[in-house]
Amino acid sequence: VELLEGRRAEKDFLLRNDAKKADAQIEISKTVATDIEALRGKVTALGKPELARQIEAMSASLKKYQAHFAAVVEQKRKLGLDEKSGLEGKLRNSVHEIEHRVEKLNEQSLLVTMLMMRRHEKDFMLRRDAKYGDDIKKRAGEFLAGLDNASIADATKADLKQKLADYQRDFSAWMQTALTLAAELKAMSEAFAAVEPVIEAVSKSVNDIRVEADRRNAQDRDSIQFWIEVAIA
Repeated sequence: VELLEGRRAEKDFLLRNDAKKADAQIEISKTVATDIEALRGKVTALGKPELARQIEAMSASLKKYQAHFAAVVEQKRKLGLDEKSGLEGKLRNSVHEIEHRVEKLNEQSLLVTMLMMRRHEKDFMLRRDAKYGDDIKKRAGEFLAGLDNASIADATKADLKQKLADYQRDFSAWMQTALTLAAELKAMSEAFAAVEPVIEAVSKSVNDIRVEADRRNAQDRDSIQFWIEVAIA
């Protein structure tokens, strides 16, 4: 139940970018770790070393999953939990700066190239494919070439070049962080998927121990009842 609650908090965080959900998942994971250790101690006391080793392996795998979740949270915070924070906010500001400047110039070729860069940017955000980052660099080269040939003041050209550099810098930082995040998400999912069969096996073994203990308790009660009746007779 605790593991399911932790996974739900994880999914809520990924869907809503709510930092409280990440904090809740971390707190649940601490409770899970404590309970697993207590379970391992009880199983060891029962003389079940193989099951104790399984529980220990489960604990190690869950720690690996938790480490990936912590990395995911870090990268999500770095990207920005909303459009105004982190790298998301910086990229948004730099994009608005250069777009606003280009629109004022009435230079169609520059505007078209700018729109193509934005399209590549959106394609990357949808598909997480680094090739779109290379496409943006190509369009940036075309933008600079068009800027040099445009009939506009040198001061304006210098300003646009700086704004383009800012946009390229901020998008590159956003892209690299997004790729790191994608890798951590994949590793996190794989880590939990790998431990799920172990959790199921441990759960079944523990349940078998409980069933056997209940059966023996019932036998002991029946035996005691029998001898009480014999003694009374």
